[in-house]
Amino acid sequence: MIKLRNISAGYNDKTILKNINLEFKKGEIVTIVGKSGSGKSTLLKLLNGTLKPKEGKYIFNGNEVSSMSEEEIKLKCTQNIGFVWQNYRLIPDISVLNNIMIPSIIYGKKIDEIYLEEILDLLEIKKYKYSYASDLSGGEQQRVALARAIVLKPEVIMADEPTGALDSTTSNNLIELFLEINRKYDTLCIIATHDIDLAKIGTKKITISDGEIINEKQSKIDKIFNQ
Repeated sequence: MIKLRNISAGYNDKTILKNINLEFKKGEIVTIVGKSGSGKSTLLKLLNGTLKPKEGKYIFNGNEVSSMSEEEIKLKCTQNIGFVWQNYRLIPDISVLNNIMIPSIIYGKKIDEIYLEEILDLLEIKKYKYSYASDLSGGEQQRVALARAIVLKPEVIMADEPTGALDSTTSNNLIELFLEINRKYDTLCIIATHDIDLAKIGTKKITISDGEIINEKQSKIDKIFNQ
């Protein structure tokens, strides 16, 4: 589904990611760990099509994203990816339902109403759908953000520190939701995190350090949180 071949990427003259070679398959849960500034967020920006590589090839479903125009990236890559941010990025003064509908407006795609009701039930936010986003707790807002990410049935969900602003109980609930979505829809989940409990759910675990991928065992992933 996703292949990175000899990728280098960064901003202006600064290279952040160096010689990245990765492959992600449908149905995997990929967790990416590393210290702050290690390149986790830059890697996600590359994967969701908002950052082009300086060198190498990024292939998404057989399409070489690295050689596409912005419009082609939007059509063939970005609209097939749902994204969840640490700070939710909801519009506070519109309803939960309208927040969830935003991707359908951006990409001009019709919502499957039956599926929408299904995910509202799955994420336990149906009772809030006419509430303002600003009236919800942090955990509830993150559930709304997750609903928005999956409303167009994307093949991939990416998340950047999704539990970073949540307490431990709410974080654990969110982790269970990622697992349930992965099981139910066979969605590829790619999650950058400092949360050791979230990192452990990965069927593929990647450690990144100074912009380079280190292929190590689970014990090494645990170690990075204790430094």
